[in-house]
Amino acid sequence: MRFVYLAVAVFALDDRSSRQTKVFLLPEKARHHLQPLLDAFNGMGVQEMHGPDALTWKAAKKTQEFDLVWSYEYSQFQHLGPLERRHRINHLPGSYVLVSKGHVYETLLELQGIHGKYDFNFIPKQFRLPQDVDEFSAAFRERKNRAQETKADDDPDYNKRWLLKQQSHRGVQFFSGLDQLGDHMHSNDMIAQCIEPLLISGHKFDIGLYVAVTSIDPLRIYIYHNALLRMCKLKYPKHLDNTADLESYVVDDYLPPWEMPDLQEFYTEIPSEEIEGTSHFKVLKQYLESVGIDPEKFQSEIYGDVVKIIAGNREHFMDSEQAVRRQTKQPHEQLGNFFEMYRFDFMVEDTGKPWLMEVNQSPNLAPKYFNSGTDFTMKSSLIHDLLHMVSITAPGELSVYLPQLNAAECNDRCSDVKQVWEMPCWRCPGWFTENEGNTLLEGATEYARRGKYNLVYPTVDKQYSRFVSGGLTAHDEAFERYLASFEVYPAADRKLSHHEPLLCGNREHCSRHGDCVNGACVCDIGYEGKTCYIPTGKKREKVDKPKPAFKVDDTNLQPANLRQVDGQEKVQPQIAAYFMLGASILLVAVYLHSRAAKVFLLPETFRHHLSPLLRAFRELGIQEYYGEDAMSWKAAKKTQDFDLVWSWEYSKHQQLGLLERRHKVNHLPGSYVLVSKSHIYETQLQLQSIHGEEDFNFIPKQYLLPKEAEEFKVAFEERKNQVQAVKCDDPDYNRRWLLKQQSHRGVQFFSGLDEIDAHMNSNDMIAQCIEPLLISGHKFDIGLYVAIMSIDPLRIYIYHNSVVRICKLQYPNHLDDTADLESYVVDDFIPPWAMPDLQEFYPEIPNEQKQDISNFQVIKKYLAKVGIDPEKFQREIYGAVVKIIAGNREHFVNSEKTLRHQTK
Repeated sequence: MRFVYLAVAVFALDDRSSRQTKVFLLPEKARHHLQPLLDAFNGMGVQEMHGPDALTWKAAKKTQEFDLVWSYEYSQFQHLGPLERRHRINHLPGSYVLVSKGHVYETLLELQGIHGKYDFNFIPKQFRLPQDVDEFSAAFRERKNRAQETKADDDPDYNKRWLLKQQSHRGVQFFSGLDQLGDHMHSNDMIAQCIEPLLISGHKFDIGLYVAVTSIDPLRIYIYHNALLRMCKLKYPKHLDNTADLESYVVDDYLPPWEMPDLQEFYTEIPSEEIEGTSHFKVLKQYLESVGIDPEKFQSEIYGDVVKIIAGNREHFMDSEQAVRRQTKQPHEQLGNFFEMYRFDFMVEDTGKPWLMEVNQSPNLAPKYFNSGTDFTMKSSLIHDLLHMVSITAPGELSVYLPQLNAAECNDRCSDVKQVWEMPCWRCPGWFTENEGNTLLEGATEYARRGKYNLVYPTVDKQYSRFVSGGLTAHDEAFERYLASFEVYPAADRKLSHHEPLLCGNREHCSRHGDCVNGACVCDIGYEGKTCYIPTGKKREKVDKPKPAFKVDDTNLQPANLRQVDGQEKVQPQIAAYFMLGASILLVAVYLHSRAAKVFLLPETFRHHLSPLLRAFRELGIQEYYGEDAMSWKAAKKTQDFDLVWSWEYSKHQQLGLLERRHKVNHLPGSYVLVSKSHIYETQLQLQSIHGEEDFNFIPKQYLLPKEAEEFKVAFEERKNQVQAVKCDDPDYNRRWLLKQQSHRGVQFFSGLDEIDAHMNSNDMIAQCIEPLLISGHKFDIGLYVAIMSIDPLRIYIYHNSVVRICKLQYPNHLDDTADLESYVVDDFIPPWAMPDLQEFYPEIPNEQKQDISNFQVIKKYLAKVGIDPEKFQREIYGAVVKIIAGNREHFVNSEKTLRHQTK
């Protein structure tokens, strides 16, 4: 009876609002990358806030209408209205000290000054030019003169490299000598120590830890049990210098770890859309152990680095949050509304030491799909567990409060203040103040909801407490005491009965997978844990394994394999084998001419980028060829076994067998005239000589050095001396040239003929720079999907939609080498529906289910809005496609004839 009374006593209804539906505010329109977050909200029954300004930060004033704010960009804290304790905001004020690369290294140096270098030596040395030039020169000479390590005798630069990160260009290059310093003394460029990486199957990799800081006072830090493990696409070079491909040492687009031969034995489950699979962090630890590196020491170091850099900034975070509270005139000073999930990206040195490379404040939650698997479930799980842990509470929900025991009960049950797990005692004399008790209750219930997050601070042994800047608060000490009580009093010695922590007031508190009975969750079948967050018997849909292209229907042959033994049918192995062999030969011979199943050949191993293609094949009922050499071009000889060949790289047409009219191969012989940048420009010049420049003037002028140096000089002077356009205050308007160097990725601007001598032996390309039309201040490009279905007769189709890619940064007022590459080169990009000037044309944002609005039609509407004839634009762009293809039709016909003759 007392237990029932206690459960009722600790739950009370908040009278301030009757709203029991949980609501989130997402004050941003662009959200295509947040699908796992939106799915988690939907699964937890959390609705999005609607109404005027709901997609902007102006709505943040209306705090009674939402319970949680989630933003991908930096939070605009100044717009926040009055916060109650239940409110949650997903960014910590002051996070710049971790997520800004310059700040985090300066923070490390400050902490080295306080605690010594031994504990804070996990970010590679960095030097900013020109102010750190003397310190860098000394460090450069010290490493250069260091005795060569015997383990790398074949690499004279082993452990002596430096990376130059230029402000004017994306990417990096290697700094080879102090004589280069003069070129960077006015650049604000950064030079960083180059770490010699541990390799997996010859590939460099990085590891990203998902770190949740759920409270600043008391400080609580969790790390998700799994991690992001990204493998460079290309193998690491034997000697690393500026000639190496960037994809061999910089992780951008990447390979999944389960495709690495050295790791495959450690994966018992491959990640998919149904299961999270084997933990990548666990796999990495197993691999480290296999190469002689202590995995537990590695985990202790990498977790410790995370904790120390956060703990060392705790006072800064507290001051930043207090400043926000003062600025927004919050009704109470109690900290705790703000939390953060970071991704800490580490590189692992060949010694096994982890080095922190960067901290991401808003890690990408969009799942990455590979043909062999996906991290969809991991990202879905980590965001679901995070939201469950921080708890989203509506104002009308039952709230958990600490019970108040009377004096007699306190004396009877609460004499031992070390038994902090005894929640009902927390309000007794000599235990905690009311504020401390309520704050501890929030931490204890959060800890019970942690899911697959591991608490890494605080720890029972207080290993990292000395690094907490500003020292421990009363709230820190209370939570440490709570954790320690579980060590002092093991579960077997604790009398939980009615003192069991009370964790729920309704089904919502039980993850919607259990009922709340007297303050405790009674889980549904298939779930367990204090709050029913752990699935134990989740049923999965049966996934059919790929079937071979040739399958013998042997159902009618089964009786021949059986004989009666003791009244039962038993298999006769030898008879069965011989009979089936003969039957298979007969049936396959017939099948070659009567196969009804459609079959495609994909002669490449790597296919993670082809998920939409493979999905289309499945939906069309087209099976993959699984015969001998199925993933190589050798199988192309067996044309009776497949109907279509699809390859991503150039087709090896010479390997093709005999083709019937029904066969389809997805590359045209001779396509190099279109897809090679130099060939297509030469093609335009040839077509200009035949048809005139008016019809073939849609590729910017290009000049290859040194052979076209004289023609370029004439063109350069002509553009330089042309009358300046009145509409522009830019002296270089329509006079710029781009230099595309063969020895480097990216581009730079060619400013004068005095530079040309430096490129006369380079085979570099100089191209006319086109002045772009801007959308919301951003440069963009448009990609048309063009299908050539036949060469004779010539049939060309263009898909009704197109890809429109917007540069990540706004176009500069004056474009030169100081401009950020992301402002004028489309690589990583922003979607068009995120642009203010286009949003009126998108009544619905494209998603995984549908895209009713054509990006091409949106561009046409925008053109009409700014006074450009959209129909003329469509005629010109479609016409350019048709003319360049039609002008090469004879070349394509001859190329196919040559191939047919070659392959007989």
